[in-house]
Amino acid sequence: MRDLHGEIRQARNRAGLSLSQAAARFNAHKGTLSRIESGQRSVPEWLLRLAPEVLHCGDQLDHLGADAQQAVDAADPADPYTLYVPTIVGGRQVLVPLSRRTLLAGAIGAVTVHGTATAAPLDPSLPEHFRRVRKALTGQDSLLGPAEVIGGIDKQFRAIVSTLGNATGELHSQLAAVAARFAETQGWLQDDIGNTSGGQTWTTRALELATVAGATDIAAYILMRRSQQAVTAGDGGMAVTMGQAAARQAVSNRVRAAALQQQARGHALMGNESATLDAMEKALGLTGSLEPVDVDTLAPWCTADYVYAQRGAALLALGKPRAAVESYEQALAEWPVSYRRERGLHMARQARALVAAGDQDGAMSVGREALVIAAETGSSRTFAELAEAAGAASMQWSDESVRDFRTAVEAGRTS
Repeated sequence: MRDLHGEIRQARNRAGLSLSQAAARFNAHKGTLSRIESGQRSVPEWLLRLAPEVLHCGDQLDHLGADAQQAVDAADPADPYTLYVPTIVGGRQVLVPLSRRTLLAGAIGAVTVHGTATAAPLDPSLPEHFRRVRKALTGQDSLLGPAEVIGGIDKQFRAIVSTLGNATGELHSQLAAVAARFAETQGWLQDDIGNTSGGQTWTTRALELATVAGATDIAAYILMRRSQQAVTAGDGGMAVTMGQAAARQAVSNRVRAAALQQQARGHALMGNESATLDAMEKALGLTGSLEPVDVDTLAPWCTADYVYAQRGAALLALGKPRAAVESYEQALAEWPVSYRRERGLHMARQARALVAAGDQDGAMSVGREALVIAAETGSSRTFAELAEAAGAASMQWSDESVRDFRTAVEAGRTS
């Protein structure tokens, strides 16, 4: 039996790449690649498909192409969760069925070009199929974190871009818009694993594609994401500027509300309390008239609960930890189960607020729960917030529970 894990490790070593370098080229998490090489998890199809290019190992792994076909053959066309993904087979476009389980396990990389691609006429239903694939992948990300879906998002983005040269008119615009959504999602995933430069690169690419597509609301959403990145970087002025641009351009109330709460976060970083609270109130006002959620909805997560959570972060930045704790409690009381990673992030920030408010027991309880979610989802942002909470707690209290919490956070960040 072939040792695929060992072959990948040897190919990486021959290419002279460290684990970190190879993981970056695969757009994957270092820990994920390490577990694959050590045999702790199966070898995903997307890695096998990218390995010849990334590891410069020629066709040494091409013998596994049959495994991709087995994954496709295992899909049940009668299963309502089966997704039909477009590809070129033998010079013609077909829709290949993949079960959702196979898709989310990483076998989406199996849907690649077989044979020689030709300029076959494009099916007008392509954008809808890609939207459904993206919806499935982002659902997986919300529950389990970015590491397991980064490769799938990248492969699908490449597949969409490869169709643009053959598309014209409205179909071209629709495909460019879907490509923008995939690029923005990849930027979000890169941000979440701590790759800020990668996140900015993908977000810029998304904005370019949205502009090409003439997709005004998508472009506004991406400007909101630029504002979010500015908040992470501590640049309040840029956060406000990008948030204002997003709000001016937004078509939907969801995107406008998301842009307003990002403006508020920027104002908070600059210490402008009145502007912060005003923008948050406007965002909350819009949550009373939000559009229904479907597969194309931008900012489906932007509800009153989400704005209350962001209000908590803004209040904490303004030096009002007790008010921040109350806002987080209101936000998390009925937080959607499907947004588990974001729950962990906001609980980590709530733990910081509890530390600042002098509530040791509350901070440790909330912090430990957030740590469990951070470990499950691999969210670098959540670990960073928990590290701040643990550091601040250690400066205030010296008992064993605080020391244990800080040790657990540090261990989680390095695993």
